[in-house]
Amino acid sequence: RHTRRSADGRITYLGVSRELMEAYHASDDDLEAIPGQLRDIEGTDVALMIRQTSHGSLRGNLRSQPEIDIQEFAAELGGGGHRNAAGFTLPPADLDATLADLVARLEKKLEQH
Repeated sequence: RHTRRSADGRITYLGVSRELMEAYHASDDDLEAIPGQLRDIEGTDVALMIRQTSHGSLRGNLRSQPEIDIQEFAAELGGGGHRNAAGFTLPPADLDATLADLVARLEKKLEQH
């Protein structure tokens, strides 16, 4: 997997499959800092990382710049958190399709901002 960007670089995102985590012997804790690091990439307003859990669900972590309230987006997905750091969990689904859908929804949110 690799980091990708959308919305002229305003969204930086990454999907991490269970297979990738197992191949690198990575734990969930090993990935905790990545959303913040993605947000720190120049030009990024919103960072999204989704990883597959051991149970197959999809865990999303969002980070945003101070002027972007990302908690509202997470709440729409049944999650929560804070204005600039939020998360959510989705039922098992295709990682790439879910990531594409969420990025499209984030693009619309940024258009409104």
